[in-house]
Amino acid sequence: MTNFSALLAKAAKAVDKEMDDQLPGGQELEHRLFDAMRYATL
Repeated sequence: MTNFSALLAKAAKAVDKEMDDQLPGGQELEHRLFDAMRYATL
């Protein structure tokens, strides 16, 4: 299970980086909120 969580975290980081590249700074907060919601569902 730990392995799966680590893998998921790695994938989330990659998505996070992609979103950072695409989103303008003004949407940073929404982006963080989305991340928080995603992690809360784990």
